Amino acid sequence: MKKKVLFLLLSLVMTISLLAACAAPTPSPAPSPSPAPSPSPSPSQPAEVINWKGQTHITAPKDFRVMTQVEAAERIATISGGRFKPNMVVGGTLVPTSEEFDAVDSGVLDWALTAMSYQRDKLPYAPMFMMTIAGLSPMENLFWWERGGGKELAERMFADYNVKFLAAVVNPPETFLYSTKPLTSKADIRGLRIRGGGGDDGEVLAALGASMVFLPGGEVYEAMQRGIIDAFETTYPAGDVAAGRHEVSPYVYLSPVRQPAEFHPYSINRSKWEALPDDLKLLLESECYASATRGYTNMILADAQAVQTMLDFGCQVEPAPDDIAEEMANAAKTFYDEKAAEDPLAAEIINSMRTFKQNVQDVYGGRL
Repeated sequence: MKKKVLFLLLSLVMTISLLAACAAPTPSPAPSPSPAPSPSPSPSQPAEVINWKGQTHITAPKDFRVMTQVEAAERIATISGGRFKPNMVVGGTLVPTSEEFDAVDSGVLDWALTAMSYQRDKLPYAPMFMMTIAGLSPMENLFWWERGGGKELAERMFADYNVKFLAAVVNPPETFLYSTKPLTSKADIRGLRIRGGGGDDGEVLAALGASMVFLPGGEVYEAMQRGIIDAFETTYPAGDVAAGRHEVSPYVYLSPVRQPAEFHPYSINRSKWEALPDDLKLLLESECYASATRGYTNMILADAQAVQTMLDFGCQVEPAPDDIAEEMANAAKTFYDEKAAEDPLAAEIINSMRTFKQNVQDVYGGRL
C-alpha cells in the first residue's frame, strides 16, 4: 500500500514539473548589433569658372554686331552652366580700337572681333577675308569661310601668330558711300577725300581717282564735321545710324558693288583655345557660327528702318550712279587679277572665292 502511495506522489511531482516547464516563458533572443553609420559624403568642389576678356572694334553699344556678340557671350555662359564666361566690350574699352588682333596675339585679350582689313600692315591679302569688291554675297561669304576652304586659308596665312579664327559676324551689303557732296558720275570720285577702313575697296577707289584716308570707324563723325574728309565708307545702314553718322552725311548712296558683304571672324588666343575642355570648345565654335546667322537676320530687318530714319532726318538717299558702280566692278576684276599674278597664296584665295561663287550660280542660277 505504501509503495502505491509513493508511486502516485512521484508521478504527481513529475507531472507538475513538466507543466511548469511548458509554462515557462521563452527567453528573448540577444539583440543584433546596430550597423555602423555610413560616412557622410565630402562636399563637392565648385566647378572652375573660365573668364575671358574680349573686345570688339565697334564703338557703338547699340550696333547690332556688338549686341550679337554680347548675346553670344551670355548664351555661352548660360549653356555652360556658368563654367565659361567670355566677356565682350565695345571698342576702346580695354585696348585702342583697331589694335584688338595684336592684343589677342600677345594675350592681353583672350578673344576679339576686329576687321581683317586692319591687318593689312602684317599681311597684304588679309582684307580679302573680310570682303571682295563685286564678290561673294553675305551668305556665300559665310558658307565659303565655314565649308569652302576660307577658314583653312586664313589659318595658313596667320600661322605665325598665336591666333585662331571662328566664324562670327556677317553683314548685309554696306552703304556704298556717305558724302557731303552729290555724286552724279564717276568724274565726281576724282579728288574726293574718302575715309576707308583699309580694305581693297580703298585701293580701287584710289585707282578711280579718290584721295583715301584711313581712320578707325569711331573717328569718322568728327572728321566729317571738321571737313577732314568729304565722304566715307564704314558699314551697313543700321550700323551707321546707330553711330549717328547719317547726321553728318547729306548724301547717301546705296549699292552692293563696293562691298557686297562684310565678314568678321572672331580672333581667339590660340593658347587659351587649346586650354579649353573639349565640350567648351564645341560650345564656343557652334555658338559663334550660330550668332553669325542670328545677327545677319537682325541686321537685314534693321536696315529697312535705318534707311527710313535717314530719309526722315533729311538725307538724300539714292542708288549709286550706274557708271560709278560699273567702273568699280571692272576695276576690281583687274585689281584681283593683278594680285593673283603677284603671289600664289593670293591666287589661291581669289580662285577659291571665284570657284565657290561660280558653283553657286551654276546650281541656283543666281546668288544665295
